[in-house]
Amino acid sequence: MNVYRITLRLNGTKTKFLIKAKSILEALSEWLVTSFDKLSLSQELIKTIQNSVKTNSDYNFIYENNGIIIECSKSMNINQDKLFYYDSDAEIFIYQHLSEEIKLSMDTEDVAFILELEFEYLEDNNFIDVDEQIISQEPPPVLEMEVLSKFIQKRAMDEGILFSIDQINEVLEKEEKYMEYIGIIKS
Repeated sequence: MNVYRITLRLNGTKTKFLIKAKSILEALSEWLVTSFDKLSLSQELIKTIQNSVKTNSDYNFIYENNGIIIECSKSMNINQDKLFYYDSDAEIFIYQHLSEEIKLSMDTEDVAFILELEFEYLEDNNFIDVDEQIISQEPPPVLEMEVLSKFIQKRAMDEGILFSIDQINEVLEKEEKYMEYIGIIKS
């Protein structure tokens, strides 16, 4: 199983998605079916895209026609011995799964900033060693989500950015779902 990153550029906007699938064709087909109504793509265009995928590699695909650009690339292989947390994939996944209400008040850069502050907190409190890219071998202290959320909120405020505790908590909840999705933690 692999994870594919799909980027859609349409009418001046760029949207990213993550799809878990066995192949690039399966990933794009699933994405097209689930996004069909939202994107108002014609059946003919969908068939053209799917036929184009069949002639491309399983790592990269680009479709460009009439102002629509669809890029798909293999992000990671889930069947690896070591599982890695990819910041860029986490940001996409988290944003993709946020509630519509939270999406209206945040973008992927906000998600990235919250994650950056979370990692700062985790490293400062010996939960992880970011330089080594591993979880500390020492038993970590108990992570209190309320303390973490307040730390993130205060540090963001220090930078002139206001996040509600609800926004921060939802990002952290969706990050946990991302880690379940890629197999780092079990649900």
